[in-house]
Amino acid sequence: MVIGRALSLALIAGVIFTVPMAHTFADDESGEISALEEDLAKTPGNAEKQTRLGLAYLKSGRYQKAVAPLKKALEIDANAPEIHFYMGLAYGALGRHVEKIEAYKQAVRLNPKFGLAHFKLGLAMAALERHQEAIEHYQESIKIEPAYTQARYFLAVSYYLSNRFKEALDPLQKAINLEPGNAHVYYLLGLCHLKLGQYKEAIVPLKKAMRINPRLIEDQVNANVVARN
Repeated sequence: MVIGRALSLALIAGVIFTVPMAHTFADDESGEISALEEDLAKTPGNAEKQTRLGLAYLKSGRYQKAVAPLKKALEIDANAPEIHFYMGLAYGALGRHVEKIEAYKQAVRLNPKFGLAHFKLGLAMAALERHQEAIEHYQESIKIEPAYTQARYFLAVSYYLSNRFKEALDPLQKAINLEPGNAHVYYLLGLCHLKLGQYKEAIVPLKKAMRINPRLIEDQVNANVVARN
């Protein structure tokens, strides 16, 4: 049992957009887009409303439409790290990865304590197989938000893909302490022990992973197929 490169990239891709959506946005209100469009026709120089319109488009899955109001917001307020971050989300959803990375970098330049932007940069670097850079951004994210399980898990993924199996153990154990019901964390912990030749130590987390999610192997094989196509 190993994590293949295609599978690992599939896991990375799976949270590139969904994590920030859950972590960042408030509930949409009925008719928000229409109301904002009408309002901005009268007051286009309002950066906050342009940003809100961009976010509303993002939430509705209209990623291309989100770009224009977010660009306008940045023309008004280029020093707002959150707007650069949202622009990164839009670019990422559109497959414009070079622009996405630059947007996230600008967000952390403006606010070095922007934990979620560091996490997103980590995912982006890992997807390019630039794992040392990914590790550094995950570590920054964890310093800022110590309870963020996803950052610890993907830190371990990058260690694993860099053949640094022993270093992956600590973030995985801490992720388990934070989220004991996460089957993927137990599974990766078991794989790391296997890679280290610690076969007895691997048994418990692998069994735990399968108890939590009996379809875990099937799900990961399906993810591997998707990543290759």
